[in-house]
Amino acid sequence: YVIIANWYSVEDAPAKAFADKEYTVNIFDIPAMMKIIRDEKIDGLFTAFTDSHLHIYEKLCAESGLPCFTQADLVDIMVDKALFKENCKAAGLPIIDEYDADKIAQDPDYASNIEYPVIIKPVDNSSARGISICHNASTLSAAINRGLEFSSSKKVIIEKYLRGEYCLADFMIQDGKAFFCASSDKPANDDDKN
Repeated sequence: YVIIANWYSVEDAPAKAFADKEYTVNIFDIPAMMKIIRDEKIDGLFTAFTDSHLHIYEKLCAESGLPCFTQADLVDIMVDKALFKENCKAAGLPIIDEYDADKIAQDPDYASNIEYPVIIKPVDNSSARGISICHNASTLSAAINRGLEFSSSKKVIIEKYLRGEYCLADFMIQDGKAFFCASSDKPANDDDKN
């Protein structure tokens, strides 16, 4: 028995049409979500694909006493792009070259050594909100400001922009074992509109 709760209409969330029951609700409204969990006697919660939903998912699991596929400290790593990169680096994984946004604002010599194109991303947002691709120095300041507008922590990450095929691979990890779930192509919106 599957219940889907989110703020989207059935037209924007077609899975709702296949669910046994659906709710249109703000998932960040903890009392409203807890009422649904209690009233429906829900015995398991699941979310995926949207980083910004992981914190509320973990909180709802904790408050309702339901199992959770992650932990609060791991959610922080998954959601914060800078923290994720730090953990990848500490684990010996290669990471994309990046530039320090604070140094760009303070040191003209540092800023003049940037190799374009670069991509600017808010460290704590998802679904490509606030992302810009800069092909030259004249658009960099505006792109940084745009990224900051979409960041609740008011931080951005500036990386060398790499072109290439974009694919996704989904895994679940349980008891130290990784299980491959799915793979897919993902079209990248790489036009002059940033």
